[in-house]
Amino acid sequence: MNETEAKTNDGVGVEPAIEAMAKMRRQSAFFETNWIACLDGTIPGSKPHPRIIRCERHKFDRRIDVEESCRVSWREDEFRCVYESCPACDRSRLVASRSEWLSRAGVPADVLAASFESFTIETLEDANNLQSVREYAATSRGTLIMAGANGRGKTHLAVAVMREVGCGMLITHMTLIERIERIRKTYGNDRVVDPVDRCKRARLLVLDEAGASPGGRNDWPALHSIMHHRSSERLPTVLTSNLSVVELKDLLGARIWDRVRPGRLLSFTGPSRRV
Repeated sequence: MNETEAKTNDGVGVEPAIEAMAKMRRQSAFFETNWIACLDGTIPGSKPHPRIIRCERHKFDRRIDVEESCRVSWREDEFRCVYESCPACDRSRLVASRSEWLSRAGVPADVLAASFESFTIETLEDANNLQSVREYAATSRGTLIMAGANGRGKTHLAVAVMREVGCGMLITHMTLIERIERIRKTYGNDRVVDPVDRCKRARLLVLDEAGASPGGRNDWPALHSIMHHRSSERLPTVLTSNLSVVELKDLLGARIWDRVRPGRLLSFTGPSRRV
């Protein structure tokens, strides 16, 4: 066997690699056989470990994870006691990590924690709308339109869809128009990202407060362009608006309305929750 053949793929000699693997097996077998003695501190070099520790924040009893303790111990060549994680802490970390990307995706701070579980059901309409939005999130296909009274949880449910699907971007109609105006002022600068193009390409787009722009009909072409592209490509799109269904149909136009109509259209009525 030449020198090249005597090496493993990562450049380690065959014999040292075999010795290392044998040592790992011996350590693993030792800790699996003697882990109780290691816990009690009766093995030289070990110290006693409690069988259960408590998460002080959530009062959850965390028991020893024997398999993980053995795995970590033989890797580090000394006994390491690993405990089960607290499910509530795991959920908190998951919410925090998702809230971080939701913030980067344009979600306002006041609805960063929005989820299906935190949506308050006050009426039968609320319950039905929640169920419909859950069903949409499960497939995330086509267009979901939530229209009607201000302050009834439309944006909350839209963010909940983003959280459930795990992707997307949120942009308000007002913000979209402001960014378009900014591009017009920097015409010719190739480094400026076209917000309309970005909205067209988003894996999931939440267009919030559609129709709430000061420019009236002059601002509608951008919305039409986005909705036409996404409805033609059957890309998941959530549109919220405080307009009535009739007003929203006028905003989108008959051509686009006919395209998005096969999707879900939910109506929200009642007094605002923002009291």
